[in-house]
Parts: sequence; C-alpha cells; structure tokens
Amino acid sequence: MPFILLAFILIPVIEIYILIKIGTVIGALNTVILIVLTAIVGTALLRNQGLATINEIQQTLNSGGVPAIPIISGAILLIGGTLLLTPGIVTDLIGLACLIPACRHYLARQVIKRMKFSIMARQHSTSHHPSQSHKDLNNNFIEGEYKKEDD
Repeated sequence: MPFILLAFILIPVIEIYILIKIGTVIGALNTVILIVLTAIVGTALLRNQGLATINEIQQTLNSGGVPAIPIISGAILLIGGTLLLTPGIVTDLIGLACLIPACRHYLARQVIKRMKFSIMARQHSTSHHPSQSHKDLNNNFIEGEYKKEDD
C-alpha cells in the first residue's frame, strides 16, 4: 500500500515537471496539442490492439487452449489505455509500451510466471499433514487424509 500512495504522489509531480520543461521548449499550446494527439493516437491503437486480442482469445479457445496470456494481455491493454488517457508524457510512454504486442506479451508472461510462483509458494506453505481438518467456503469442517508423493 505505501508503494501505491507514493506512486500517486510522485507520478503527478514528475508529469507536471516534464510538461513544464517541454512547454518551455515547444510552447504551451504545442504541449497541449501533443497531449491531445497522444490520447487520440493511443485510443486508435488501443481499439486496434483490443480487437486483435479478442481474436487471439477466440482462436485459443477454439483450438482448445487456455487463453491465459491473451487475457492478461487484455488487462495490460486496459491499463495502457487508461495511462494514455491520463495527461502526461511519462504515462503516455508507459501506455504506448503496453500497446506494443511484443512488450505486452512479455509483460503477460512475467505476470504468469509470478502467479505460478505465488501459487506454488502458497501451496508449499499451506501443506497439510494427514488427518487434518480443513474449512470450506461456508466455514464447514471437511475431514480428510492425503498422501504426498514425490515425482
């Protein structure tokens, strides 16, 4: 949580600083035009890439696969689109990076790797011994035994 709070404070300060610096070089009106232009171009790219991602999800499902990367890629697109609509140069650059398919797929693979590691770590830390009780979602106890076999 402290990281998010820090980001909400630092990112706007950095954006304002950069916008002021750019404004002194190219002028205030040109800076505003640049911001509006990146939002328009970003929205068009987002639409194009979003449709491509939906097609990729459908193709993966039709071939019987699990569309994990395309779904996470879609979430990254959503984040990128949001960043593009946020006024600022840094957020625009990050948003544009999220729209580049190679970059987006790399980020999606990294998310999946972290999720796998997190799930494996959670399973390892919550390994249970035989004859132990477990609670289900309704807080009912479920009795059971299992035997862990090494591969």
